[in-house]
Amino acid sequence: MQINYKKVGGKIKEARKKQGYTQETLAEIIDLSASHLSHVESGIAKISLPTIVAIAKTLNVSLDDLLSLEIDNQSIYLTLKELDRIFKNCTVKEKNLLIHNLNILKQYDLKEYIRKSQEV
Repeated sequence: MQINYKKVGGKIKEARKKQGYTQETLAEIIDLSASHLSHVESGIAKISLPTIVAIAKTLNVSLDDLLSLEIDNQSIYLTLKELDRIFKNCTVKEKNLLIHNLNILKQYDLKEYIRKSQEV
């Protein structure tokens, strides 16, 4: 699996602008040069784990939102927002059934499951 640094950088830029930060301000907060942050946002520079964690915390976004990790163009994460939306109007019985089914799916190898689902 490869990380699309241009896509990650774009998500960082989008989150930064949404929070009203300039590159200079965010860079100062996370102790990074503004030029390096610019390179990260444009996908030119790779980003370290400590840096992306600091950015996520500062911008109040999840790592899942910034990384958007995918296998064969399918996201491998279900965000907390998506889970909240799914479970919000469920009865206790429905929630228990969904949790049970998720536990069954968890037993499958994710890559193999996605590969097989694309063959159908």
